[in-house]
Amino acid sequence: MKKLSNKSKFIYIIAFALLFIGSFYISFYYSKGYFDVLAEEAALEVFYEEVDETNTHEYSDEELSILDELEEDERNTLSNRSISLNYVAVLRIPKINLEKGLVDRDSKYNNVNYAIQTLKESSTFDTKNGNVILAAHSGSSRVSFFKRLDELVIGDLSYVDFNGKTYTYQVVNIYDIEKTGTAEILRDANKNILTMITCRNHTNKQIVIISELISVE
Repeated sequence: MKKLSNKSKFIYIIAFALLFIGSFYISFYYSKGYFDVLAEEAALEVFYEEVDETNTHEYSDEELSILDELEEDERNTLSNRSISLNYVAVLRIPKINLEKGLVDRDSKYNNVNYAIQTLKESSTFDTKNGNVILAAHSGSSRVSFFKRLDELVIGDLSYVDFNGKTYTYQVVNIYDIEKTGTAEILRDANKNILTMITCRNHTNKQIVIISELISVE
């Protein structure tokens, strides 16, 4: 059998190393997503029960068993990891199967790369004639919480659970804007409004959905 040259051996070693590193990072990415989902589910449950002010989920040994193939140091790091979500409200849109917690505007997680973001220009849900402006990613990533927002039509309903009450909103206007970093909000200033914004896939536009408050229970 012909022996491999030193150059061939080197190539095989590099290829094996790259394969190992790639497999490691793929496993870590998906396991991280798994744990973030568990944390969010726990925080939603706590929000509805109203029994825990921290809304913090510590990962159990059973949950960490998915990482058995990772290095010991990586498992130890994740075993000490927790996510404080501190939900202040929950947005529900049954038509697109969406139920996501909303964090406080001052939270470090109030960012489209983590959650549905409440823009700083927003009022609170209970402000008279206020406007709550929410933004999130579309697309196919793990944080694309508004990926089906473009399925909504005029008349569709959204619900927000906030301070022990349920706010019901109905879509009254849908329009596109250029993706320039600013958004013109076309709304009735005498009504309570929920504005939702996301990018329209494969375009340089954003979709804006305006909903008016129709009931508080």
